[in-house]
Amino acid sequence: MHKRDIIKIEPVGQDKASLVINGYTVPLKAVTVFSNTESEIDLDLVREEIKTMNAFLKATSKRKKDEMTLQETLQQDLREAIKNREDEKRDALKVVISELQRQASKILADDVVLRVLKKLEKSELELLEVMGDKEAMYVGTPFLKVLRTYIPQLATDAEIMEWIKENVDFSKFKNKMQAVGIVIKHFGATADGDRVKAIVQGMIMHS
Repeated sequence: MHKRDIIKIEPVGQDKASLVINGYTVPLKAVTVFSNTESEIDLDLVREEIKTMNAFLKATSKRKKDEMTLQETLQQDLREAIKNREDEKRDALKVVISELQRQASKILADDVVLRVLKKLEKSELELLEVMGDKEAMYVGTPFLKVLRTYIPQLATDAEIMEWIKENVDFSKFKNKMQAVGIVIKHFGATADGDRVKAIVQGMIMHS
């Protein structure tokens, strides 16, 4: 082989790639074979192509994960935790996924998964309260810490009120409490419905 030979890396899957030399495809792992021969292949060029492809595969993997549902993310993270021997995360995610499998449907919307996560969080806190472990309730057990990485942080009352002031015109509603639906739709899982209702009621009373 000559240094002028065409060397290119092409993706063949989510986490795999092939080395293409003059149109001939070989597994990427075969590069080590070439490096041990007396051929004149430009190894620096090969290494640069591999580096570029690794960056591409990493970016592609991240984009795909961003597009996953919460249920799919949990399943993927469990596989990664097992692979990386992250025992606490693995054990926590096994509990979560086991609970998800108890649901009526196999494919779950994000809001259903969030309800399950919050239910597990509540159960864990209640158990700690019964045990009188206030420190664990405050700091969080390994199980709680894993759960909370998937539970959106709730918006504060001040944040909800500020958004309502800037975005809701109560005069446009025949029944001003109809604004509750708009607020809940905006904040989604980051705001408790009952809390939003109480805030809206308070703002109407003082308007």
